[in-house]
This record gives sequence, C-alpha cells and structure tokens, in this order.
Amino acid sequence: MKKIGILGGTFNPPHTGHFMMALYAYSELKLDEVLFLPTGTVPHKDNSMILSSVYRLDMLELAISRFPFFKVSSLEIQRGRTGYTYETLGELKELFPEDLFYFIVGADSLDYMDKWREPQLIFERAVIVAVQRAGVTSTRFQRKIEELNEKYHARIFSLSMPMIEISSTEIRNRVYQGKPIDFMTDPAVVDYIKKNGLYR
Repeated sequence: MKKIGILGGTFNPPHTGHFMMALYAYSELKLDEVLFLPTGTVPHKDNSMILSSVYRLDMLELAISRFPFFKVSSLEIQRGRTGYTYETLGELKELFPEDLFYFIVGADSLDYMDKWREPQLIFERAVIVAVQRAGVTSTRFQRKIEELNEKYHARIFSLSMPMIEISSTEIRNRVYQGKPIDFMTDPAVVDYIKKNGLYR
C-alpha cells in the first residue's frame, strides 16, 4: 500500500505555493508520492481563460522534474468533459485499490467543500489535507474541520506551513504587464512562459 498525495488545480500557471504545499504534505505525512492533477473543464471557472492542457502539463513536468516523488497525471484532462472530485477519486481507487489517498486543499476550499458534488464520497475516498490560508481565520478553519468531522466522519489533517500568498492570477497579470515573475514559480516555468509568449 502506498500513501499518495493529490494536488488538483488548473495550474494556469503552476507556482511556488503549489510546490510548497506538495512538499510540506509529502514531508509531514510521509507520503510515497504526490500526484499533480491538472483539471480539464472546470465547473466553477471561465474555461476560456484557461490555457490549453498541453501548456499546463508541460509547465508542471518542467517544474517537478528534479523531484522524483512528484508525478503528473492527465486523468481529468483526458476525461474530455466537466469532471468532479468524487469521480476522480473513484477512478483512482479503481486504478490503485490498495493505496491510500490524501487530497490536499487550501482552507478556502475546505470552507465550502460540503457544497461540492457528492461530498460524502469525497470524504470516504480520501483523507483531506487542509492548509491554512490568508482570508480564513484559525477559529473558522478549526470550526469547519469539526463540522465536517461530525457531519461526514471526514478524516481531515491540518497542515501547518508558511503562508505563501502567490496566485496564478497574479502571475498572469504580471506577465501581461511586462513585469518579472522570478521566484513566483520555477525558473523552468518562467523560461517556458517567455519562450511560448504565454499570457501576453
């Protein structure tokens, strides 16, 4: 049995905050690997603003290449339609029935996770690793964990790490404005964005 972390997102582009979350989860929970799972069609976002999956997969592969315990999966992209977390976790359980999954989210996502499609199945299929984020107080964060535990018997691990308030939106805006994005993402991703003229 392997312990596999799952970090989903559009990764448009991937940034330092994503990699730090994955690294802290890997270390603190003694995971065997962390799977980066870029989304295909996103039910709650304007998909016209999301780069082609080819670019997003390329950037992730470049960024994680020096970390053998980080992997990239195109499972959601290959689905070719709007997908939901409970479906993805179900597919992963079928592919790797003996493994234990740890779904990594920020506190802002945890705050409304019970509004996601089929939350009971999500909590049954994975341990939730929740990372404190700015905008969600510690009191509210702990109260939400208790609420989900009581309602769904959710297994939730609170992960402490330095707050890195970098967003993909901020990176895209800076590129558009001709401003540097060094240290906001991996150097290989910076070079890839420049080489392909992305976000301009």
